[in-house]
Amino acid sequence: MEEDEGIMVKRIIIMIITILLISSLLLVTPVRRIKAEEDYDGRDLALAILANASVLVSSSYYDTDPDGHRQSIILSSLGTMTPTDGDTFVLLSTGIAGANPVTTNQQNPGSERGEWFTGGQFGYPRDEVKLTMVLQVPPHMHYLYYDVQFFSAEYPEYVGTQYNDRLTITVHSPSKGTTTYTFDVNSGYFVLDSNGIPGTGFDVFARSGNPTGVDWIDTTPRTPGADAGASDLIPIGGVTHPVSPLEQITVIIDIKDAGDNQFDSAAFIDNLRFTGYARTDIIARKTAQDLNGGEVKCNDTIRYTVTISNTGSATQQDNPGNEFEDTIPTNTTYIDGTLTATSGVATYLSDENKIIWNGEIPGESSVSLSYEVKVNSSLPNASIIYNQGRVYWDSNEDGVNDDVELTD
Repeated sequence: MEEDEGIMVKRIIIMIITILLISSLLLVTPVRRIKAEEDYDGRDLALAILANASVLVSSSYYDTDPDGHRQSIILSSLGTMTPTDGDTFVLLSTGIAGANPVTTNQQNPGSERGEWFTGGQFGYPRDEVKLTMVLQVPPHMHYLYYDVQFFSAEYPEYVGTQYNDRLTITVHSPSKGTTTYTFDVNSGYFVLDSNGIPGTGFDVFARSGNPTGVDWIDTTPRTPGADAGASDLIPIGGVTHPVSPLEQITVIIDIKDAGDNQFDSAAFIDNLRFTGYARTDIIARKTAQDLNGGEVKCNDTIRYTVTISNTGSATQQDNPGNEFEDTIPTNTTYIDGTLTATSGVATYLSDENKIIWNGEIPGESSVSLSYEVKVNSSLPNASIIYNQGRVYWDSNEDGVNDDVELTD
């Protein structure tokens, strides 16, 4: 009997100890918020921007969004943004990538403050997204380059301040060392404002018409009032990195908020590829915007913006003949005094009714032209307004413009 009582006491003691252990575990085990797709490595982002998927060895991804990876997105188009290679490109953002417009909660009209994540509106960590790729350099290849465009709602009012959102692309090469490309709000490379980037989410305008401080904004064009800006597709600065054949390199693409976590910035990335030599290569893009809004009607004003980018590392010289020609569209009339160019010399030839431009384009830089036309009052319904500019450029650096690029 005493033996049975002893066994019973031992069992009770064991049960008590077990209960205490379980309680202790429950008390000390922290509650942990699981981030969606915690093991996400960004491989799909890498494949979306690589011209040759076979060079990808591995990838990793980081952002400050606690609820997934909304700071990155793969797109086939977004306003003036279209792929420069293949069917897709990547947009990385200090806010929600692809938000349209880039207001808080994507409201239209909405607050210019945008979105913020783990660090809150003003704290740390600063909003950031980073894609890291390890790439295998193919035989005979000596350079890495890519297409990049920077957008920011910090422009124009916070240029020159501490709110200096920054895009940094770093390439670590075992043989060539570390090279870095940086674009930030204070860099001075903005060539487009909200008027020139329709449909991107950054085509936002201060409702007061005065883009200073924190504004209530919408997507209705007004002048003045443009409250965001962008670089050209290939901004001044350089996007070519030296590498050596057959080595493995590490590429880090990082965009980060500065000063606080308000006012979103974003980076378009595509066509990351290897090449073996210096070259001139021209890309031309053209956008049209009805400044009166809505569908195009008689007497409306249309603004054309043409961007000519030299994606190569050799300079496109100011050779004999025009580097660019653009005939004024049928059914429209050129508005005197509206022609501008960020470099070189642009002229309207009234006797030929066309725009011409002459000048040089250094490697990895761009020139932007814009002009306005008025739709003729006698234009019948369902008429088509269409034109296409022509860029004349030197494909083999012999001083003769032997090739033609059409604006898309």
